[in-house]
Amino acid sequence: MDGFTAKNIPVSVVVGITNVLTIVGSALILVSYLCFPSLRTGARLILLHLSLMDLVVGLAHFIGGIADVNSRYNLTRGPSGTNAVSVSPGIEAFCKIQAFVGYYAIISSVLWTVCLSVYMYLLNEHTRRTVHVIKYYIWPSYLGCYGIPLFLTLWTLLTDRLGYAPYDSAGWCTLITKDPITERYNSFVSVFGFDLWIYLSVVLITVLYVSNTLYVRFKKAQQRASVWSSIDYKFIFIPITFVFLRMWTCILDLLYYIYGDSPLPQGLVEPFLYLTGIGDSAQGFTNAILFVCFTKTVRDAFIRVFCLRCKRKHLREFEEGTQINNSQPPKAAAMLESTSSNIATRNSGSLRLKNILDLETRKLLLQLKDVAATDPQVALTLLRLCGSFCRLSYLARSTPTDLVLEAFKLFDDDIHHCFMDCIGFATSDEAWCQAQLGLNSGGLGLRSLSLHSSSAYIASVCSSGVVDSEDIHLTNAIDHFNSHVSPIEKLSVNSIISSPVSQKLLSSKVNDLCFQDLFNRSSPANKARLLSVSAPHATSWLSVIPSTSQGLHLDPIEFRVAVKWWLGLDTSQGSQCAFCPAHSLDPLGHHALTCKCGGDAVLRHNALRDTLVHFLHRAHASVQVEVGAGLFPDHSQSGPADILLQNWNLGRPVALDISVVSPLNPSTLAEAGATFGAVLEATESRKHQANDEKCSALGWVSTPLAVDSYGAWGKEATLFLAQVAARLAIQKSLPKSQASFDLFSNLSICLIRENARAILRRV
Repeated sequence: MDGFTAKNIPVSVVVGITNVLTIVGSALILVSYLCFPSLRTGARLILLHLSLMDLVVGLAHFIGGIADVNSRYNLTRGPSGTNAVSVSPGIEAFCKIQAFVGYYAIISSVLWTVCLSVYMYLLNEHTRRTVHVIKYYIWPSYLGCYGIPLFLTLWTLLTDRLGYAPYDSAGWCTLITKDPITERYNSFVSVFGFDLWIYLSVVLITVLYVSNTLYVRFKKAQQRASVWSSIDYKFIFIPITFVFLRMWTCILDLLYYIYGDSPLPQGLVEPFLYLTGIGDSAQGFTNAILFVCFTKTVRDAFIRVFCLRCKRKHLREFEEGTQINNSQPPKAAAMLESTSSNIATRNSGSLRLKNILDLETRKLLLQLKDVAATDPQVALTLLRLCGSFCRLSYLARSTPTDLVLEAFKLFDDDIHHCFMDCIGFATSDEAWCQAQLGLNSGGLGLRSLSLHSSSAYIASVCSSGVVDSEDIHLTNAIDHFNSHVSPIEKLSVNSIISSPVSQKLLSSKVNDLCFQDLFNRSSPANKARLLSVSAPHATSWLSVIPSTSQGLHLDPIEFRVAVKWWLGLDTSQGSQCAFCPAHSLDPLGHHALTCKCGGDAVLRHNALRDTLVHFLHRAHASVQVEVGAGLFPDHSQSGPADILLQNWNLGRPVALDISVVSPLNPSTLAEAGATFGAVLEATESRKHQANDEKCSALGWVSTPLAVDSYGAWGKEATLFLAQVAARLAIQKSLPKSQASFDLFSNLSICLIRENARAILRRV
């Protein structure tokens, strides 16, 4: 016979090892899902059920192999030329139970893999309609992936097609497609009991895989937001491994069908027993490699749990006050607030503080890097709000500056490294200096702890009401503060005794000098850029909490380019414009944002218009779009109103004309770098000259809305948007400040998104 016999011991060993690996791997996936709430996504919920079935497959096959069922069946050839099988009732019952569980789990695993592929397809191709698809998708999946296998298993059990199958397995009981007694191949059972589901799954999974791949490539070619950035790339490898592992069983059944009742050539038996045995059992192990070994959060957590020796080593080094040698940054991190003052005053305080910083915040910064891999906007927001200066604000206020300054400098270096890892590019000294400025100064809000620590400590001493003029630590903190502010802003012990100061005031003085120093050493173009980015509302896109549902989220590639452009780093890559090759792209992106070819300027204008119209509708204003284009024969192609508001200004219609200008225009660069708003005022004046006469003839009030490419609004635009925010606050019962923030942040995000897309399309 060509089935599994006692001489196939190597097959049994190899397949047994595969089952053990599958059991361990599936268990690790289950544990990781239960222990890490951040991993509980829709796709991983399906993976949870898939791994559960793979675990059952591994256990059933391993138990069947260990029990050595084949050797307990006596297969003899009778006088008539047919085989006879004899076995004890207990072994036969055990065999059927093991076959029932194993066959059920295999079919369920196949169907859960198909469900995962379908879910990935829906989440990519139709994401806007299936953001919450898992809520409606999972219950039909339960019914299909658990109900269909149950029906098939009961059918095969009742028709006596589950049990001893020496031709169909590598040592365990399973679905019988070739009867060991008659040695006849039952094609009906083979097709409807197993092959049909495998063939359909392979075809469907392959089609969905190709569709997903083409979709991602199309999105990348269009340089537009892709939902793939929010999906774990490793999920796409599950269908690939499924096709590779399951195809051997299909090939073996096809060979049985071709040979019919004749035995297979002996040279085909053992290889296919290897391949089918491994393929039917190994999916849980391959999934574990992808989602445990190649998932950094899970891998690091398991290493921390099992590597007790490493943990003891770190604790011992900490207690001895030695420096921990770790090749990966960061070198410093947060400190436990409850022990900060005690540690800082020890003889080896600076060194011990550094070691505590090493141990406590390394986890936070490493997690931020993991977040940045899929969503740098969220990572930067968390870094600013949870991981930079604010993380150690209490320590800076409660500990003398001179005792912790060196450790704080190391912490600043770590924040710098983390920022570069989040954004994906290196920064120049000027760019990092801007990033450390507050949002109101055009920075990213990543304030330097070493620069602002003295402000925190001085303000804390003042608020305590006990200021000792002989306190050496206070004197050192004042000296440190005075070295980072202008001469007229310097402090003395007597001045803070007579006039206590706040931390916000002191930090703003340090921030102002940093901005002024950066401005003074910048080129004319960068001076114009710095004045624009530090304008009111310009940094609204950085201060929002990222939210896809509210339109306040940027695609990762768009966000990275936007930050690079915002900090004045080279976005041109030394290339020519993709739409007008005669022009070279400039480092600051001026040409990309003002290019008349490609239609990006029109797209940006229309996107801003539509965003403003949305908020005007929310404020219950009567709105018309693009009015007046055909009212004047000499200006048939342009109208005075991008938006026309009825009964807005004392009952008169208001014609809004939106203009986006660049402060880096060579013809006005000198004025833009010397005086903020010069370009915006000139644009407003030009729009009045072009539209006032036409609007007056129609009884309209002309209101130009000028904004520069960095998000600085003109005076008339600012006044008008303040009116919109006030009406919105009344209509929606919101605080006026909240309504204003919502309006400006949505307009800012819209502008920055279109700018990033214009740059990406040209490099």
